[in-house]
Amino acid sequence: MGQRGAEDPGPHAATVHRGSRSAALLAIVLGYLVVAALFMGIVFPEEDTEVMAFRLAYAACTVVAAIGLWRQRRWAGMALAVWAGGALLCAVVLTQPLDPGAPLRQAAFVALFSGLLWLLYRYARRLPPARKDEQT
Repeated sequence: MGQRGAEDPGPHAATVHRGSRSAALLAIVLGYLVVAALFMGIVFPEEDTEVMAFRLAYAACTVVAAIGLWRQRRWAGMALAVWAGGALLCAVVLTQPLDPGAPLRQAAFVALFSGLLWLLYRYARRLPPARKDEQT
């Protein structure tokens, strides 16, 4: 039996990809947002079915994005973009009745939120996909 050198860790060694810790942190934050959305649905049940539909759609998009980021799949960037679009839509549609006379504030909010979500999307697209043998 031969000895392995320091440069050959073997087939069962764990490989840490560039950005995997930050992707895992972002996935954990998204998981927290899912729990928060579902918890808000339990604690403050809405009689309006539109609000409940937005909440469930948001939770579903967030779960898919969190799984994609956690496992570093190729489609993680697209899933994050769909989540971002859903989050932006929910934020605009659900807050409009609360503050109908402030279109300038809403436009500023949409612009800032869109910029932040665009940066997250760019980050997720640059993540290297997990190796084939790690995708079980």
